[in-house]
Amino acid sequence: MGVEVGQLVKMKRGYSAPGLVLEVSERAGTGWWVRVLWSDEGPGVERMRDLVAQRELEDNDERR
Repeated sequence: MGVEVGQLVKMKRGYSAPGLVLEVSERAGTGWWVRVLWSDEGPGVERMRDLVAQRELEDNDERR
């Protein structure tokens, strides 16, 4: 599952404060990139494969 504009996301690995997805774009030859407004660091650009959507996190918590 990918991420969409307006979703809350976190990094898949390590600690990550939540961030808000501002833009999703595909760049030729490099894959999908996401502009994120991080709550602790401000704006940033991340690879989509490195992010997990808040909804996915909640689904995983409910299964435990």
